Amino acid sequence: QDDIESARPEQDLQTNSGNWSVRFELSESGSKKFEKAAEQLFNREPRGLMGILVDGAIVSAPAMQANRFGGSGVISGNFSEKEARDLATILKGDWLESSIRADREKESAATPVKILEFMRSMRGLEKAVIKPDATGLDITGYVDIKEVDLPSLWQSLRERGYRLTPRK
Repeated sequence: QDDIESARPEQDLQTNSGNWSVRFELSESGSKKFEKAAEQLFNREPRGLMGILVDGAIVSAPAMQANRFGGSGVISGNFSEKEARDLATILKGDWLESSIRADREKESAATPVKILEFMRSMRGLEKAVIKPDATGLDITGYVDIKEVDLPSLWQSLRERGYRLTPRK
C-alpha cells in the first residue's frame, strides 16, 4: 500500500452491467516496481496471473492484460459496489488486522450480546469477526481504520463496563 497513491471504486457505465472495478494510481517507485512485475507476469503462461494478498490470504486474483501500465491501472471483474470499495480500501492500506478482546470489567456491565449488538452497528467493523462468550468478546479480522473511530470505540466500551486488551 505504500506504493498506491490512490484507489477508488468505479461503476462500469459503458456496458450497463452494474459491475464495479477499482482504478488505482501508483507512486513513482511503485510504478517502476509494477512495470517490472507486469512485464514478467504478462509473458508467463497462463498469462499474467497475480494475487493480491493481505496477511497471506488472497483478496483478489486479477490477470495482467498488458505489460505496461504507465503508473495506473484498473482491476475489473464482476465486483459489486461493496466488493470494489473493500478492495480499494485494502489497496490504500486502510485496513487494520484486529486481534483484540473486549473484557467485561464491571459487574454492572452490559451483557456480551448487548455489546455485540452495539459493535455491529458501528461503521468500519463489517469485516471484523466478533464472538461473544461469558466474559466478553473476541474481535478478529479487519477493521476499516478510515471508517471506525477507534478512540470512540474504546471510550464507548469503557462506558459500558468493558476494556479492550490484546487477544492472547
